[in-house]
Amino acid sequence: MYDVATANVFRSTDARSLDRVFGDSRMVRRAVLAVVAIMVVIVGSVVASTPAGAVVDTATVVPSPNPGVISNVLNSVSCVSASWCAAVGEADGQLALAWNGTSWADVANPGLGGSLMMVSCATTSSCFAFGYSGTGLAWDGVSWTQAPNPLTQSGVSGQVLRLNCFTASRCIAVGSFIAPVDGQFYWKPLVLVWDGTNWTKQETPSPGGPGTPDAAGLSANNLAYVSCVAENSCTAVGTYDDGTGGKALILAWDGNSWTQVTAPNLGTSESGLISVSCVSASWCSAVGQYNDVVGSQPLVLVWDGVSWTQVASPNLNAPYGRLVEVSCVSTSSCVAVGNYGDNAEAKPLVLVWDGLSWTQLSSPNLSSGRNYLSAVSCVSASLCTAVGFSVDDGFGHAKTLVVSLTTAPPVPTTTSSISDDPVAPTFTG
Repeated sequence: MYDVATANVFRSTDARSLDRVFGDSRMVRRAVLAVVAIMVVIVGSVVASTPAGAVVDTATVVPSPNPGVISNVLNSVSCVSASWCAAVGEADGQLALAWNGTSWADVANPGLGGSLMMVSCATTSSCFAFGYSGTGLAWDGVSWTQAPNPLTQSGVSGQVLRLNCFTASRCIAVGSFIAPVDGQFYWKPLVLVWDGTNWTKQETPSPGGPGTPDAAGLSANNLAYVSCVAENSCTAVGTYDDGTGGKALILAWDGNSWTQVTAPNLGTSESGLISVSCVSASWCSAVGQYNDVVGSQPLVLVWDGVSWTQVASPNLNAPYGRLVEVSCVSTSSCVAVGNYGDNAEAKPLVLVWDGLSWTQLSSPNLSSGRNYLSAVSCVSASLCTAVGFSVDDGFGHAKTLVVSLTTAPPVPTTTSSISDDPVAPTFTG
Protein backbone atom coordinates (compact mmCIF):
# COMPACT_ATOMS: atom_id res chain seq x y z
CA MET A 1 0.00 0.00 0.00
CA TYR A 2 1.45 3.35 -1.03
CA ASP A 3 1.80 5.93 1.73
CA VAL A 4 2.21 9.49 0.51
CA ALA A 5 2.56 10.88 4.01
CA THR A 6 5.61 8.74 4.61
CA ALA A 7 7.20 9.95 1.39
CA ASN A 8 6.76 13.53 2.55
CA VAL A 9 9.95 13.39 4.62
CA PHE A 10 12.94 11.10 4.65
CA ARG A 11 13.92 10.18 8.20
CA SER A 12 15.18 7.12 10.01
CA THR A 13 16.59 6.32 13.40
CA ASP A 14 20.02 5.23 12.23
CA ALA A 15 22.13 4.51 9.17
CA ARG A 16 20.95 0.91 9.05
CA SER A 17 17.36 2.12 8.70
CA LEU A 18 18.39 4.13 5.66
CA ASP A 19 20.09 1.09 4.20
CA ARG A 20 16.88 -0.87 4.61
CA VAL A 21 14.82 1.87 3.01
CA PHE A 22 16.93 2.27 -0.09
CA GLY A 23 17.94 -1.32 -0.39
CA ASP A 24 14.39 -2.64 -0.67
CA SER A 25 12.18 -1.50 -3.54
CA ARG A 26 9.08 -2.04 -1.45
CA MET A 27 10.42 0.21 1.27
CA VAL A 28 11.34 2.82 -1.32
CA ARG A 29 7.63 3.15 -2.00
CA ARG A 30 6.99 3.72 1.69
CA ALA A 31 9.86 5.98 2.71
CA VAL A 32 10.63 6.06 6.38
CA LEU A 33 9.54 8.98 8.60
CA ALA A 34 12.44 9.52 10.93
CA VAL A 35 15.42 11.62 10.08
CA VAL A 36 19.08 10.94 10.60
CA ALA A 37 21.88 12.81 9.19
CA ILE A 38 25.09 14.75 9.25
CA MET A 39 26.80 16.41 6.31
CA VAL A 40 29.70 18.68 5.71
CA VAL A 41 28.38 22.04 4.49
CA ILE A 42 29.72 22.69 1.05
CA VAL A 43 29.32 25.99 -0.75
CA GLY A 44 29.12 25.97 -4.53
CA SER A 45 26.87 26.62 -7.47
CA VAL A 46 26.14 25.25 -10.89
CA VAL A 47 24.24 26.64 -13.82
CA ALA A 48 21.81 24.65 -15.93
CA SER A 49 20.88 25.35 -19.54
CA THR A 50 17.69 27.27 -18.75
CA PRO A 51 17.66 30.70 -20.46
CA ALA A 52 18.64 33.45 -18.02
CA GLY A 53 15.74 35.57 -16.86
CA ALA A 54 13.13 32.89 -17.56
CA VAL A 55 13.14 30.72 -14.41
CA VAL A 56 15.60 29.78 -11.71
CA ASP A 57 18.71 28.22 -13.23
CA THR A 58 21.36 28.39 -10.51
CA ALA A 59 21.62 26.27 -7.36
CA THR A 60 23.89 27.46 -4.56
CA VAL A 61 24.47 25.74 -1.25
CA VAL A 62 24.17 28.25 1.61
CA PRO A 63 25.88 27.70 5.00
CA SER A 64 23.37 26.81 7.74
CA PRO A 65 23.66 26.12 11.48
CA ASN A 66 24.07 22.63 12.90
CA PRO A 67 23.53 22.92 16.65
CA GLY A 68 22.75 19.24 17.20
CA VAL A 69 25.38 16.69 18.21
CA ILE A 70 23.85 13.77 16.32
CA SER A 71 21.07 14.94 14.03
CA ASN A 72 20.58 18.22 12.16
CA VAL A 73 17.73 18.08 9.66
CA LEU A 74 15.48 20.63 7.95
CA ASN A 75 12.02 19.40 6.99
CA SER A 76 10.19 22.56 5.92
CA VAL A 77 10.75 26.17 4.88
CA SER A 78 8.48 29.19 4.45
CA CYS A 79 9.69 32.46 2.90
CA VAL A 80 7.71 35.71 2.86
CA SER A 81 10.39 37.83 1.13
CA ALA A 82 13.95 37.69 -0.14
CA SER A 83 15.10 38.86 3.28
CA TRP A 84 13.05 36.64 5.58
CA CYS A 85 12.42 32.89 5.82
CA ALA A 86 11.76 30.38 8.58
CA ALA A 87 12.98 26.78 8.35
CA VAL A 88 12.26 24.02 10.86
CA GLY A 89 13.34 20.49 11.60
CA GLU A 90 15.31 18.61 14.21
CA ALA A 91 18.65 19.10 15.96
CA ASP A 92 18.54 16.61 18.83
CA GLY A 93 15.16 18.24 19.49
CA GLN A 94 13.07 20.87 17.74
CA LEU A 95 15.06 23.13 15.41
CA ALA A 96 14.02 26.57 14.12
CA LEU A 97 16.22 28.66 11.81
CA ALA A 98 15.66 32.17 10.44
CA TRP A 99 17.03 33.88 7.31
CA ASN A 100 17.61 37.65 7.45
CA GLY A 101 18.62 38.15 3.84
CA THR A 102 22.29 37.55 4.58
CA SER A 103 22.66 34.46 6.76
CA TRP A 104 20.82 31.69 8.58
CA ALA A 105 20.70 31.68 12.37
CA ASP A 106 19.49 29.24 15.00
CA VAL A 107 16.55 30.81 16.86
CA ALA A 108 15.83 29.80 20.44
CA ASN A 109 12.64 27.81 21.01
CA PRO A 110 10.91 26.29 24.06
CA GLY A 111 12.59 22.94 23.45
CA LEU A 112 9.47 20.80 23.45
CA GLY A 113 11.30 17.80 22.05
CA GLY A 114 10.71 15.82 18.90
CA SER A 115 10.93 17.14 15.38
CA LEU A 116 9.16 20.01 13.66
CA MET A 117 7.88 18.74 10.31
CA MET A 118 6.18 21.81 8.85
CA VAL A 119 6.18 25.60 9.01
CA SER A 120 3.97 28.21 7.37
CA CYS A 121 4.35 31.97 7.71
CA ALA A 122 1.75 34.56 6.76
CA THR A 123 4.10 37.45 7.59
CA THR A 124 7.49 37.96 9.23
CA SER A 125 5.66 38.14 12.56
CA SER A 126 3.17 35.30 12.20
CA CYS A 127 4.12 31.62 11.77
CA PHE A 128 3.06 28.20 12.98
CA ALA A 129 5.37 25.17 13.10
CA PHE A 130 4.19 21.68 14.06
CA GLY A 131 5.27 18.09 14.37
CA TYR A 132 3.03 15.26 13.18
CA SER A 133 1.63 14.86 16.69
CA GLY A 134 0.44 18.48 16.70
CA THR A 135 3.07 19.64 19.18
CA GLY A 136 4.39 22.89 17.87
CA LEU A 137 5.42 26.53 18.04
CA ALA A 138 4.02 29.96 17.21
CA TRP A 139 6.18 32.88 16.03
CA ASP A 140 5.18 36.47 16.86
CA GLY A 141 8.08 38.27 15.22
CA VAL A 142 10.18 38.22 18.38
CA SER A 143 10.19 34.69 19.75
CA TRP A 144 8.86 31.17 19.40
CA THR A 145 6.36 30.04 22.02
CA GLN A 146 4.34 26.86 22.45
CA ALA A 147 1.34 26.79 20.11
CA PRO A 148 -2.11 25.26 20.69
CA ASN A 149 -2.15 21.64 19.54
CA PRO A 150 -4.56 21.31 16.56
CA LEU A 151 -5.38 17.68 17.37
CA THR A 152 -6.02 18.34 21.06
CA GLN A 153 -8.15 21.43 20.43
CA SER A 154 -10.26 19.72 17.78
CA GLY A 155 -10.63 16.54 19.82
CA VAL A 156 -9.42 14.05 17.20
CA SER A 157 -6.89 11.24 17.26
CA GLY A 158 -4.69 11.46 14.21
CA GLN A 159 -1.77 13.21 12.61
CA VAL A 160 -1.08 16.65 11.13
CA LEU A 161 0.94 16.47 7.92
CA ARG A 162 0.99 20.02 6.53
CA LEU A 163 -0.46 23.47 7.04
CA ASN A 164 -1.02 26.70 5.12
CA CYS A 165 -1.31 30.06 6.91
CA PHE A 166 -2.44 32.94 4.72
CA THR A 167 -3.26 35.44 7.48
CA ALA A 168 -2.41 35.61 11.17
CA SER A 169 -5.93 34.44 12.00
CA ARG A 170 -6.52 31.98 9.19
CA CYS A 171 -4.64 28.71 8.74
CA ILE A 172 -5.61 25.30 7.41
CA ALA A 173 -3.89 22.09 8.52
CA VAL A 174 -4.37 18.70 6.87
CA GLY A 175 -3.56 15.10 7.71
CA SER A 176 -5.59 12.07 8.75
CA PHE A 177 -7.57 10.83 11.75
CA ILE A 178 -8.78 7.49 13.09
CA ALA A 179 -12.51 6.78 12.98
CA PRO A 180 -14.13 3.51 14.17
CA VAL A 181 -16.79 2.17 11.79
CA ASP A 182 -18.63 -1.11 12.46
CA GLY A 183 -15.89 -2.36 14.72
CA GLN A 184 -13.09 -1.49 12.28
CA PHE A 185 -10.72 1.45 12.25
CA TYR A 186 -10.67 3.76 9.24
CA TRP A 187 -8.02 6.36 8.58
CA LYS A 188 -9.78 9.32 7.01
CA PRO A 189 -8.64 12.62 5.50
CA LEU A 190 -8.45 15.41 8.09
CA VAL A 191 -8.86 19.19 7.68
CA LEU A 192 -8.47 21.57 10.63
CA VAL A 193 -9.05 25.35 10.48
CA TRP A 194 -7.50 28.03 12.72
CA ASP A 195 -9.65 31.12 13.35
CA GLY A 196 -7.10 33.03 15.39
CA THR A 197 -8.12 31.36 18.65
CA ASN A 198 -9.07 27.72 18.08
CA TRP A 199 -8.57 24.82 15.71
CA THR A 200 -11.77 23.14 14.51
CA LYS A 201 -12.35 20.10 12.30
CA GLN A 202 -14.13 20.32 8.94
CA GLU A 203 -16.00 17.49 7.24
CA THR A 204 -14.33 15.95 4.19
CA PRO A 205 -15.05 13.14 1.71
CA SER A 206 -13.46 9.82 2.72
CA PRO A 207 -13.11 7.63 -0.39
CA GLY A 208 -10.66 5.13 1.13
CA GLY A 209 -11.60 1.87 2.80
CA PRO A 210 -10.71 0.60 6.27
CA GLY A 211 -7.11 0.29 7.24
CA THR A 212 -4.69 0.07 10.13
CA PRO A 213 -1.57 2.17 10.72
CA ASP A 214 1.68 1.03 9.20
CA ALA A 215 4.96 0.75 11.14
CA ALA A 216 5.30 4.54 11.14
CA GLY A 217 1.78 5.05 12.45
CA LEU A 218 0.43 6.32 9.15
CA SER A 219 -2.09 5.10 6.62
CA ALA A 220 -2.71 5.65 2.95
CA ASN A 221 -5.96 7.55 3.53
CA ASN A 222 -4.69 11.04 4.20
CA LEU A 223 -4.23 14.59 3.02
CA ALA A 224 -0.56 15.48 2.74
CA TYR A 225 -0.71 19.14 1.63
CA VAL A 226 -3.05 22.10 1.17
CA SER A 227 -2.78 25.32 -0.86
CA CYS A 228 -5.21 28.26 -0.67
CA VAL A 229 -5.52 31.30 -2.93
CA ALA A 230 -8.46 32.73 -0.96
CA GLU A 231 -10.60 31.80 2.03
CA ASN A 232 -13.13 30.26 -0.36
CA SER A 233 -10.64 28.57 -2.67
CA CYS A 234 -8.32 25.81 -1.42
CA THR A 235 -6.97 22.56 -2.85
CA ALA A 236 -5.79 19.65 -0.71
CA VAL A 237 -3.99 16.56 -2.01
CA GLY A 238 -2.94 13.19 -0.65
CA THR A 239 -3.73 9.55 -1.24
CA TYR A 240 -6.38 6.97 -0.49
CA ASP A 241 -6.55 3.19 -0.71
CA ASP A 242 -9.54 1.74 -2.56
CA GLY A 243 -8.44 -1.84 -1.96
CA THR A 244 -6.26 -2.03 -5.07
CA GLY A 245 -3.45 0.23 -3.86
CA GLY A 246 -2.84 3.90 -3.25
CA LYS A 247 -4.57 6.44 -5.50
CA ALA A 248 -4.12 10.19 -5.83
CA LEU A 249 -6.64 12.11 -3.71
CA ILE A 250 -7.65 15.69 -4.56
CA LEU A 251 -10.18 17.74 -2.60
CA ALA A 252 -11.42 21.26 -3.37
CA TRP A 253 -12.86 23.86 -0.95
CA ASP A 254 -15.38 26.42 -2.25
CA GLY A 255 -15.96 28.27 0.99
CA ASN A 256 -18.77 25.95 2.08
CA SER A 257 -17.66 22.34 1.68
CA TRP A 258 -14.90 20.02 0.53
CA THR A 259 -15.57 17.90 -2.56
CA GLN A 260 -13.48 15.23 -4.24
CA VAL A 261 -12.08 16.13 -7.66
CA THR A 262 -11.29 13.45 -10.23
CA ALA A 263 -7.57 12.70 -10.56
CA PRO A 264 -6.02 11.09 -13.66
CA ASN A 265 -5.92 7.29 -13.81
CA LEU A 266 -2.22 6.56 -14.07
CA GLY A 267 -2.70 2.88 -14.82
CA THR A 268 -0.42 1.82 -11.98
CA SER A 269 -1.14 -0.07 -8.80
CA GLU A 270 0.09 2.68 -6.52
CA SER A 271 0.35 6.45 -6.79
CA GLY A 272 -0.15 9.46 -4.60
CA LEU A 273 0.26 13.22 -4.25
CA ILE A 274 2.48 14.84 -1.64
CA SER A 275 2.29 18.59 -2.39
CA VAL A 276 0.25 21.16 -4.29
CA SER A 277 0.71 24.85 -5.12
CA CYS A 278 -2.05 27.03 -6.56
CA VAL A 279 -1.66 30.51 -8.03
CA SER A 280 -5.37 30.97 -8.78
CA ALA A 281 -8.64 29.06 -8.67
CA SER A 282 -7.96 27.99 -12.26
CA TRP A 283 -4.32 26.89 -12.06
CA CYS A 284 -2.46 24.56 -9.69
CA SER A 285 0.41 22.12 -9.87
CA ALA A 286 0.58 18.98 -7.71
CA VAL A 287 3.49 16.57 -7.29
CA GLY A 288 4.16 13.16 -5.78
CA GLN A 289 5.18 9.77 -7.13
CA TYR A 290 3.85 6.67 -8.83
CA ASN A 291 5.18 3.15 -9.30
CA ASP A 292 5.98 1.50 -12.62
CA VAL A 293 7.96 -1.56 -13.68
CA VAL A 294 11.22 0.28 -13.00
CA GLY A 295 10.36 1.63 -9.55
CA SER A 296 8.95 4.82 -8.11
CA GLN A 297 8.86 7.81 -10.45
CA PRO A 298 8.08 11.52 -10.00
CA LEU A 299 4.45 12.45 -10.61
CA VAL A 300 3.33 15.91 -11.77
CA LEU A 301 -0.29 16.99 -12.33
CA VAL A 302 -1.65 20.35 -13.49
CA TRP A 303 -5.10 21.87 -12.91
CA ASP A 304 -6.42 24.21 -15.63
CA GLY A 305 -9.66 25.18 -13.93
CA VAL A 306 -11.58 22.29 -15.50
CA SER A 307 -9.59 19.10 -14.99
CA TRP A 308 -6.34 17.64 -13.71
CA THR A 309 -3.91 16.18 -16.25
CA GLN A 310 -0.57 14.45 -15.91
CA VAL A 311 2.40 16.42 -17.24
CA ALA A 312 5.58 14.74 -18.42
CA SER A 313 8.64 15.09 -16.19
CA PRO A 314 12.29 14.42 -17.08
CA ASN A 315 13.54 10.83 -17.26
CA LEU A 316 15.85 10.48 -14.26
CA ASN A 317 17.42 7.19 -15.41
CA ALA A 318 17.34 5.96 -11.81
CA PRO A 319 15.56 3.14 -9.93
CA TYR A 320 13.61 5.60 -7.82
CA GLY A 321 12.63 9.26 -7.78
CA ARG A 322 10.03 11.32 -5.95
CA LEU A 323 8.89 14.90 -5.62
CA VAL A 324 7.92 16.03 -2.13
CA GLU A 325 7.09 19.73 -2.51
CA VAL A 326 6.26 22.26 -5.22
CA SER A 327 6.11 26.06 -5.04
CA CYS A 328 4.60 28.20 -7.81
CA VAL A 329 4.51 31.98 -8.20
CA SER A 330 2.72 32.00 -11.58
CA THR A 331 1.39 29.64 -14.24
CA SER A 332 4.82 29.79 -15.89
CA SER A 333 7.08 29.58 -12.85
CA CYS A 334 7.25 26.62 -10.45
CA VAL A 335 10.00 24.72 -8.66
CA ALA A 336 9.57 21.17 -7.33
CA VAL A 337 12.08 19.32 -5.15
CA GLY A 338 12.69 15.79 -3.95
CA ASN A 339 15.36 13.16 -4.47
CA TYR A 340 16.34 10.31 -6.77
CA GLY A 341 19.00 7.66 -7.01
CA ASP A 342 19.71 4.00 -6.40
CA ASN A 343 20.49 1.73 -3.47
CA ALA A 344 23.87 3.35 -2.87
CA GLU A 345 23.24 7.03 -3.40
CA ALA A 346 20.48 9.61 -3.03
CA LYS A 347 20.70 12.84 -4.97
CA PRO A 348 18.75 16.07 -4.53
CA LEU A 349 16.16 16.56 -7.27
CA VAL A 350 15.11 20.01 -8.54
CA LEU A 351 12.61 20.39 -11.38
CA VAL A 352 11.70 23.77 -12.91
CA TRP A 353 8.48 24.65 -14.77
CA ASP A 354 8.59 27.45 -17.38
CA GLY A 355 4.97 27.29 -18.49
CA LEU A 356 5.63 24.71 -21.20
CA SER A 357 7.65 21.88 -19.69
CA TRP A 358 9.53 20.62 -16.64
CA THR A 359 13.32 20.51 -16.81
CA GLN A 360 15.82 19.12 -14.33
CA LEU A 361 18.16 21.65 -12.77
CA SER A 362 21.71 20.52 -12.21
CA SER A 363 22.25 20.11 -8.49
CA PRO A 364 25.24 21.34 -6.52
CA ASN A 365 28.07 18.84 -6.14
CA LEU A 366 27.40 17.74 -2.58
CA SER A 367 28.78 14.83 -0.62
CA SER A 368 29.26 11.38 -2.07
CA GLY A 369 26.68 10.07 0.36
CA ARG A 370 22.95 10.69 0.51
CA ASN A 371 21.48 14.12 -0.07
CA TYR A 372 17.83 15.04 0.34
CA LEU A 373 15.67 18.07 -0.36
CA SER A 374 12.45 17.99 1.64
CA ALA A 375 10.88 21.42 0.99
CA VAL A 376 10.96 24.53 -1.21
CA SER A 377 9.49 28.04 -0.97
CA CYS A 378 9.55 30.61 -3.80
CA VAL A 379 9.06 34.35 -3.35
CA SER A 380 9.48 35.19 -7.04
CA ALA A 381 10.23 33.58 -10.39
CA SER A 382 13.93 34.19 -9.76
CA LEU A 383 14.29 33.31 -6.09
CA CYS A 384 13.43 30.11 -4.21
CA THR A 385 14.86 28.43 -1.12
CA ALA A 386 15.07 24.66 -0.72
CA VAL A 387 16.00 22.81 2.46
CA GLY A 388 16.81 19.28 3.54
CA PHE A 389 19.78 17.36 4.90
CA SER A 390 22.82 15.37 3.85
CA VAL A 391 24.44 12.20 5.21
CA ASP A 392 28.07 11.53 4.37
CA ASP A 393 30.02 10.53 7.48
CA GLY A 394 29.34 6.79 7.43
CA PHE A 395 27.52 6.85 10.76
CA GLY A 396 24.10 8.05 9.66
CA HIS A 397 24.62 11.49 11.16
CA ALA A 398 23.16 14.44 9.35
CA LYS A 399 23.75 18.14 8.77
CA THR A 400 21.29 20.71 7.52
CA LEU A 401 21.19 21.51 3.83
CA VAL A 402 19.98 24.84 2.42
CA VAL A 403 20.05 25.56 -1.32
CA SER A 404 19.33 28.97 -2.83
CA LEU A 405 17.72 28.71 -6.27
CA THR A 406 18.15 31.87 -8.30
CA THR A 407 18.21 33.23 -11.83
CA ALA A 408 21.65 33.90 -13.21
CA PRO A 409 22.10 37.51 -14.38
CA PRO A 410 21.97 37.84 -18.17
CA VAL A 411 25.32 37.91 -19.91
CA PRO A 412 26.00 41.48 -21.12
CA THR A 413 26.26 41.83 -24.88
CA THR A 414 29.22 43.54 -26.50
CA THR A 415 29.61 45.28 -29.83
CA SER A 416 32.57 45.24 -32.16
CA SER A 417 32.31 48.89 -33.13
CA ILE A 418 31.20 52.20 -31.66
CA SER A 419 29.08 54.63 -33.60
CA ASP A 420 30.54 58.08 -34.24
CA ASP A 421 27.16 59.67 -33.55
CA PRO A 422 26.25 60.23 -29.91
CA VAL A 423 23.06 58.51 -28.78
CA ALA A 424 20.81 60.19 -26.25
CA PRO A 425 19.94 58.00 -23.28
CA THR A 426 16.44 56.54 -23.26
CA PHE A 427 14.18 57.55 -20.38
CA THR A 428 12.90 54.47 -18.57
CA GLY A 429 11.23 56.00 -15.51
